[in-house]
Amino acid sequence: MEEEIKEIKKAETRAEERIQEAKEKSKEIIEEAQEKSDEVIEEIKEEGKERSNEIMDSKKAEAEEKIEEIRSETDTKIQEIQEKGNKNQEKAIDLVLKEIAQ
Repeated sequence: MEEEIKEIKKAETRAEERIQEAKEKSKEIIEEAQEKSDEVIEEIKEEGKERSNEIMDSKKAEAEEKIEEIRSETDTKIQEIQEKGNKNQEKAIDLVLKEIAQ
């Protein structure tokens, strides 16, 4: 009977060792998974920042292109108005001079 008790104690000790090994292995797996998770999250954040910057650069280029288009149209309209104003000014001067000459 004493021998059986020793065997049971040995079996209990081996079981406790296996349980402890399983706990340690489980802890290692969880830590590795957390590290991988942190890496993936950081990669996703970086990809998000890069994509955001690409979108912002694209929209900025579009806005600058539109601004240049508006600026060009405005310059053309200003030039047209100035030309009309110069023509009207010449006509007004001629008219005033005719009135004075009469």
